[in-house]
Amino acid sequence: MVSAEDVFAKIEARLTKLDPAKRKNFNNYKFIITDDAGTVQKTWLLQLKDDVKVVVGDGAADCTLKLSEKVLCDVGSGAITISDAISQGKITVDGDKEVAILLENAVSTLKE
Repeated sequence: MVSAEDVFAKIEARLTKLDPAKRKNFNNYKFIITDDAGTVQKTWLLQLKDDVKVVVGDGAADCTLKLSEKVLCDVGSGAITISDAISQGKITVDGDKEVAILLENAVSTLKE
């Protein structure tokens, strides 16, 4: 089974391959990953403001997404889009939802 670690490794690998001059998303994101019961399991930061960096831990972010590991893996596999997961209540967003939706480009090719 794919894990949160796998998804974040793929996101980091994909984004670090992009020419920084061609990147359009320079936001920092916090992902609060829960189990199916909603208990927080781990917090991740995806930092895009300068160099692309993924770290486990808490910190400042432009947008915070709270979701289960299963939903994260579904997004990473292309089974559901971030937009659809938000509209279905599978992802809660603290901050601008449009900033959260910008992540769709970052994860759209993870299934390839």
